[in-house]
Amino acid sequence: MTDTELLLAIGKLIDEKFDQKFDEKLQPITANIAELKSDISQDIAELRSDVSQDIAELRSDVSQDIAELRSDVSQDIAELRSDVSQDIAELKSDVSQDITELKNDVSQNMAELKSDISDIKEHLHDVNDAIGLITDWVEKASTLNRIPFLEAK
Repeated sequence: MTDTELLLAIGKLIDEKFDQKFDEKLQPITANIAELKSDISQDIAELRSDVSQDIAELRSDVSQDIAELRSDVSQDIAELRSDVSQDIAELKSDVSQDITELKNDVSQNMAELKSDISDIKEHLHDVNDAIGLITDWVEKASTLNRIPFLEAK
């Protein structure tokens, strides 16, 4: 074997030893990388599952909240309608009562006015009677040419 062949053989041996040592050192790193990739893939799958589950729960919660809000709003609207109907009924009753009271007041006032007019007519009749008596008395006195209350002056 020549020196060159010997050097080539030593170089080849060093290469093989280096490759073997490199592979021995690289194998645990490669295994760790594969394990890390597997762990990361598993973590990502778990996170995706958790996120999907959280989204599903949130959708369910939101749907439930919306249903409850709709129910509450419907109930509030029903209560408001009932309150408005009750208020309208009370107002109608109050207005009807006020109208009845006004009618009664007007009827009473009309009756009082009729009574007052009747009293005024009686007084006017009495005044007319008095004027008639005075007129008769003045006529009689003038026929006698004397008016008693004028003579006293």
